[in-house]
Amino acid sequence: MEELIADNELIFIDEAQNIPDIGINLKIIHDSLPNLKIIATGSSSFDLANQVQEPLTGRTITYRLYPIAIQELPKAIIAF
Repeated sequence: MEELIADNELIFIDEAQNIPDIGINLKIIHDSLPNLKIIATGSSSFDLANQVQEPLTGRTITYRLYPIAIQELPKAIIAF
């Protein structure tokens, strides 16, 4: 696992709810490499939350990101 991740400080997993046993797998990665930052996202947030909640107790920070409307884009671009 360390060879696969190498010197990266962050891994990003999209559509994580499609990975079997994602919760326990994230726990193993976190416990093995505690300084690694892991971002797991998915379009089915309810499925993802249900799969990762129990195995990752005390190891997670959850953010709810809502879709951005086309009308909001000019404001978002100006903010950057």
